[in-house]
Amino acid sequence: MTTDTPRFLNAPWDKITVASLVEAAAARVPKQVFLRDCPHRLAWNGVEPRELTFETFHRSTLFLAAQLRTLGVQPGDCVLLMLPNSVETPLALVGTLMAGAVPAIAPADEKVDTLRAMAERCEASAILTVNRIGDIKLGEKARQVAARLINIRCVAGFGFDLPDGIVSLEGWSEEDVMPLTPQTARQDAPALITFARKDGAICAFRRTEAQVVADMLLATTLATPTEESGIVSLMQPGCSASVAAGFLLALQAKVTLALVGPYEAPALAKALERQPGALLLAPDHFMAQLPKDASASGLAIGHASSPKATIMKPGPISTPLLIDFEEHGLAGLRIWPPDGKLGIAEQVSHPLDGLISAGQPFLSFESDAVTGFGAAEVLSRPGGSSAGKAA
Repeated sequence: MTTDTPRFLNAPWDKITVASLVEAAAARVPKQVFLRDCPHRLAWNGVEPRELTFETFHRSTLFLAAQLRTLGVQPGDCVLLMLPNSVETPLALVGTLMAGAVPAIAPADEKVDTLRAMAERCEASAILTVNRIGDIKLGEKARQVAARLINIRCVAGFGFDLPDGIVSLEGWSEEDVMPLTPQTARQDAPALITFARKDGAICAFRRTEAQVVADMLLATTLATPTEESGIVSLMQPGCSASVAAGFLLALQAKVTLALVGPYEAPALAKALERQPGALLLAPDHFMAQLPKDASASGLAIGHASSPKATIMKPGPISTPLLIDFEEHGLAGLRIWPPDGKLGIAEQVSHPLDGLISAGQPFLSFESDAVTGFGAAEVLSRPGGSSAGKAA
């Protein structure tokens, strides 16, 4: 956890926020496709695949922010996102921020009691979800979480056939929403909450606008998606690395991001056929299985408990690695170690020179603590402990 380090990036990066990236992309390439759903979405979600341009995305996030404020979400509130790898996750993340609230991303495949613990850790006041992801009845899970926590004042959902008690976000008109007063975010404002287990407990980790931007800029030093091919992502919502190297990297590079929902080989093949040469964002275990003749370039995301940990060895294709230290912070390796041994220094500098103050570590590993500019804040429970056992 870090609370005593500067919370702003150095110029010229000191004015960048998630909302400013959205606004800049919409102004620069308004008609270019930004987000593209899995081609098989209708089968696993009951909704036709969606495709959003940068302009449409910006407009949709502003409208969602107005919907959230109309539903009672206030600046400073936390909104739990229980969503699949679809266009609604970036929409919900940015819409929540534009409403002045803080998005918390919960993995959709967790049990109800674990999701309840996550909502409790971040003190969520609202939930955004969908009806289902294949056989996972996500809307019903959200309804049960809300029933167990008095803090949850509203559950809203994208799509149709939502369980009773969940407000549909579809079909609203401009007359249905309250006028939105744009929220100007500072780099020291909270921007993202994620979760991880430690010693059997659920921990919540909060990052500021400056930290998520720094994580995104870290990803840019590892992989550069091309304007023609963009990114295809297999990463399911739930970790900060997938936000930094997926949605935010595509936003900063102003390229198309194709989201492959529940993994299916035919769906991935269709996505890559539509975007030949795309940067493939995937877990390390998937990337290690790619054959040598695979056409896509890649960026693998691995998880490690410490900078000296051993992870999976690379396969025939060695890609750069973005390492997630159990949501405490991110570090990058341009070359995947052949033996899987990370060998990362105890103090990690940000690879982009001048981004943060000279001599300030991006991450510093001391015993069980992770500090530095890029280290997430561990949220404490009302009783003072950082986490509690999941029921």
